[in-house]
Amino acid sequence: MRRGQGRPERPKRNLAPSAVPQLPFISGQRRMESPMGQITTWDEFPTVQYVPGVFRQAVSGEKTMLTRIVYRDGVVIPDHSHEAEQIMLIEQGRLWAKVGDEESEVGPGSLLVIPSNWVHAFRQLSEEDVVFYECFAPIRLEYLVGFKGPDPSLAMMKKALPAR
Repeated sequence: MRRGQGRPERPKRNLAPSAVPQLPFISGQRRMESPMGQITTWDEFPTVQYVPGVFRQAVSGEKTMLTRIVYRDGVVIPDHSHEAEQIMLIEQGRLWAKVGDEESEVGPGSLLVIPSNWVHAFRQLSEEDVVFYECFAPIRLEYLVGFKGPDPSLAMMKKALPAR
């Protein structure tokens, strides 16, 4: 078949600005206003001591949250669960981790996938700080600085933590 024979002609697309969908955050198009830039660093977020020895920074979009966590001085996080799905990436140090019925020692490069409402726990194994990142969906409102509502996961942990 020779070029142009037997093929229907392609319809012409209207590429006038009014015909192109407007997407937020794309240069040259309408953008959603945000008090903070969309490209940032951890330096812009406060560090909160969540429980003794656990330091947390959190950044959130509308539906997903990322936290940077540091464990210091032999942290033990007892069994707890929460509605949000959680994915963890260990950057530094070693932990014992329990997710459901599975237990393992984890270190740099380890990934943990924790489904919604699954019981999980952690214990710091290394003397060096443990640093890891967690992604949550949906976001955990109780992790937002200034949130004054309940934190059922923290209440569950505090019941099991020894007094310091």
